[in-house]
Amino acid sequence: MMTDRQLQRQTEKLTQCLTRDAERRLKAAAEKKNDDRLLLQIRGKDLIAIEVCYHKSCYRHYFQAPVTISTDDIDSRGTRIVKKHLMNLLERLKPM
Repeated sequence: MMTDRQLQRQTEKLTQCLTRDAERRLKAAAEKKNDDRLLLQIRGKDLIAIEVCYHKSCYRHYFQAPVTISTDDIDSRGTRIVKKHLMNLLERLKPM
């Protein structure tokens, strides 16, 4: 039996980056966060032309204000579990 979270992950559809505003916002956020991994994939590219797609929840999560994370949310290597969400966003930004 699947959990609600697993079901949500399977059924959330991808949204295509269709506006210059969304493109500018994503690039500006990546610059502000010094997110080199994302910037390497989007800097200097037309996100609309290359048909970048993302989950709406990942897009919203990326723009949320930083949240204080408890020590329970840190794995054994000291990296935050929240990074997993950013990695999901990077995967979704790859052209279809």
